[in-house]
Amino acid sequence: MPQPTAIPTNDKPLARQWKDLDRTGRRELIVAVAFNMLREDGEEAVTMRRIAGALGVGAMTLYTYVDGLEDLHRRIIARGFDIIHENCSAACETDRRHEHDWMPGARSYVRFAIENPNLYHLMFATPVDPDDEQFDQIIHGGFAGLLEVVSEQLAHTGLSGKPLEVETRKVAGRYWIALHGLATLAIAGRMQVLHGTLDEVMEHLLEAVAPTRG
Repeated sequence: MPQPTAIPTNDKPLARQWKDLDRTGRRELIVAVAFNMLREDGEEAVTMRRIAGALGVGAMTLYTYVDGLEDLHRRIIARGFDIIHENCSAACETDRRHEHDWMPGARSYVRFAIENPNLYHLMFATPVDPDDEQFDQIIHGGFAGLLEVVSEQLAHTGLSGKPLEVETRKVAGRYWIALHGLATLAIAGRMQVLHGTLDEVMEHLLEAVAPTRG
């Protein structure tokens, strides 16, 4: 699985990159720096002062490009959903060898969580304001990617129209809840109580929550 990055990397020092970028590029660079700090050191390590120091600018300068840490968190989470969807789509396209059609995407999702625990925690376990409409849009956007994948899978079972739409939401909910639980156990190192490899446990889980082709 490719390691997630917010923008393409290059060999220039961050301060030099900052000087060479336009407004949009600078915003992306801020998000990229915050993204990498989160992945490496955890959520508490991501501060406006630390990001500014890495870029060689004053902390207040960042507020010209982003609206503080909450805005940064939203942007990082949105990028996280993009990565999950990209990896899942790629896995489903390149790995069709397994007898269970849902396995490549499921394996991709759980691997993402295990390899990016800090990002995964921010995306799915950090409390947010229930009235934050911007965050709500990001979450719904991220779920839309899952709905698309699930709908494509269910179409192979012969469903179409309204029944396909209804069943897609049901299966997507079960699928995500199940994989989230499995990913959480794997991150916490609790898989040993299940007496099986991650793939074996995942296989049994998918048999219960995701229908196979008819």
